[in-house]
Amino acid sequence: MEQLNLNTILNREESEEKLKEILNLFEKNKHLMQTRRGIYIYGSPGSGKTYFVKEILKKLDYDTILFDAGDFRNKTVIDTITKHNMSDTNILSLFKKKTKKLAIIMDEIDGMNSGDKGGINSLIKLIRPKKTKKQKKEDITMIPIICIGNYHIDKKIKEMMKVCLPIELKTPTSEQVEGMVKLLMPKLDSCLMTNITTFIQGDLRKLKSTYDIYTNQQSILKNKLIHNMFQPKAYNEDTKVIT
Repeated sequence: MEQLNLNTILNREESEEKLKEILNLFEKNKHLMQTRRGIYIYGSPGSGKTYFVKEILKKLDYDTILFDAGDFRNKTVIDTITKHNMSDTNILSLFKKKTKKLAIIMDEIDGMNSGDKGGINSLIKLIRPKKTKKQKKEDITMIPIICIGNYHIDKKIKEMMKVCLPIELKTPTSEQVEGMVKLLMPKLDSCLMTNITTFIQGDLRKLKSTYDIYTNQQSILKNKLIHNMFQPKAYNEDTKVIT
């Protein structure tokens, strides 16, 4: 799917420019206490949020540190970002005689709020602008922190969004998905293309997995059972066919 310019197809050029501008301003103003150090990218599951962020950071020549649902993200871990004076450039890049900026990605941020609340509280304190005397005594980070979440917004996530600069990524429409299916899988018959578009339902993860099958084992898509699974149907009908 790398051959597709998703930001053009999904009308995300404005969001891309916004993220680039925020990062650029952060680098210029990161030593100021009032600077916001967090960006909150949100949208529906499978809308391509993490890919969107990683591709832009790659274009801007950033190295990234990724924390996701599989990592511990409690208060102790968040505190290490400042307590050990984490550098804002990648030290390993010095061996190549070229320093690279660093960015931290906190993926699936919603999950942080379901366990140890100390982690998300520490993150909020770390990235918020320091306005009061009390806040000015808090730790800061010289590394931009990009949080990625879904539309599920509870009290703590709302608090997080208030201290971040938010960017919403809309769910891909049926028309946009159909256009990508045609570009990626042009050899499919029109009926199967339509069914696959309906099956994907704006979820780019489903699009990628279907494309991987098309690329590596296209004949599988012609199997009647698989073909049937892509057809629009009532809930749980697939189970009846398989069993």
